[in-house]
Amino acid sequence: MSKTDPDDKRIASWFENHEMTERQSISWHMASRYRAVQFRQQGPQKLAKVKTFADSNYAFSVTWTPGSLAIAGDLGTFNVTHYQAMRTLESTLKWLDGIEFSYLMEKSSAKREFSAEATTAFIIQAANEPALEMLDGHRPRYGIGRRTSGYRQELQEYRRERAPALMEWRDEARAAIRARLAGEDVGIPNKDDFLPEPPQALAIPRRERRFGDFDARKQGVTDLFEVPDGWELWARLWQEFDYNDAESIFTAAGRREIKEALERHLSDGGPENAADLCYRLGMEDYYGTHEYPFSCRVHYQAIRAWVEKVKADRAAKTEAAA
Repeated sequence: MSKTDPDDKRIASWFENHEMTERQSISWHMASRYRAVQFRQQGPQKLAKVKTFADSNYAFSVTWTPGSLAIAGDLGTFNVTHYQAMRTLESTLKWLDGIEFSYLMEKSSAKREFSAEATTAFIIQAANEPALEMLDGHRPRYGIGRRTSGYRQELQEYRRERAPALMEWRDEARAAIRARLAGEDVGIPNKDDFLPEPPQALAIPRRERRFGDFDARKQGVTDLFEVPDGWELWARLWQEFDYNDAESIFTAAGRREIKEALERHLSDGGPENAADLCYRLGMEDYYGTHEYPFSCRVHYQAIRAWVEKVKADRAAKTEAAA
């Protein structure tokens, strides 16, 4: 005698008062059609005949039972359950007509899956937002007016002041050179004495030690180099994936390499790697992005196509009967 699980009796009690009701299902087959010419020999003549065939590519069957809808075939299996909305075929068509993708998935057997691509996009966006904020400056209140106090504004102001200062230094230097050629004891002016003080954006400290001198993964980011405001997450990503100079995070090519390494890491390791990585990056409340797989989009469009076909067929029959 087989051993009974202790939960079996309790679970069986859930169904003791259930009553059985026989219900009828309706099934449809959805497939595209194509025409082909067939030839056959009849005496000395070759006869051609055009025939229509059902194409099995993307073919599927739809089965409706009061309260549920099932898809099977080349598209895989997909089930939707909603006992209130799908009691009749008419209510089913009305409920499914124009239904949103996310709502349909909630009522289906579909499950969200970890997406390395979407997780990468989320992390990169989280790294870009504060960096762009520091570059472009703070957005004015109510979105009216120009941004202020950004690196970009500082650089623009610096360049506006630098151009005339540089011209002044060149004029002074040329005059001094001409005077020295004439025999006068005149010093050449120092260019730095004329130029304005450079902004913080041009004063990013360089990393002093090379990667071979220590294990970067065991060092804190602030131990390696001083991180400008807004670039902290990019610096942590560099620490995880990039072995080039730390200043590569300030170049498009360097950030692109880090992004590619990030996506490879997430694709190979799955959601567990994503959770561990996000913790190390300081994103404790984020564990990766989970999305419905592409097949769910296919099932969604297949159901929409079936709804349109059934509606058109019923409308044609109603018109013919009138």
